[in-house]
Amino acid sequence: ARARAHTQTPWCASFGGVKFYGESLPAGGLSLDNLKFLSSRQALADAAALIDELNTEYKHCSGHWFSFGGSYSGALSAWFRIKYPTHTLGSLSSSGVVNALYSFPEFDEQIAEAIGDECANNLRETTKAFEAAEASDPAMVCPRPSSSF
Repeated sequence: ARARAHTQTPWCASFGGVKFYGESLPAGGLSLDNLKFLSSRQALADAAALIDELNTEYKHCSGHWFSFGGSYSGALSAWFRIKYPTHTLGSLSSSGVVNALYSFPEFDEQIAEAIGDECANNLRETTKAFEAAEASDPAMVCPRPSSSF
């Protein structure tokens, strides 16, 4: 009975850990070639591969996964359920921004209020400097990501 109860308990997959932070670097470090691995698509594929590997190694895990996360990891959790629906029983996305808005001044207003006038002014000046650099060097312009996975 104990083993049966254990096999019916969902395992959880948290999207709390993200590559390229702390000691989580790919072989070869932060080279430009490695930046192709720094994407939400790759994070989802990595999670699917991990679940596949654990399902193979621990047969009782198969099909008993639930993903969860908050903020960016919440978005990953929601996207994972959409992209790999057979890998989890469900997902929980807390404050996951799954549909990016490119023009959302209310966010900037809230940040400015939270950090105070001096910091907000410094942040505005930094943003202007980046925008000026981007405008003067077309190579710095990056295309906006598509909404598809």
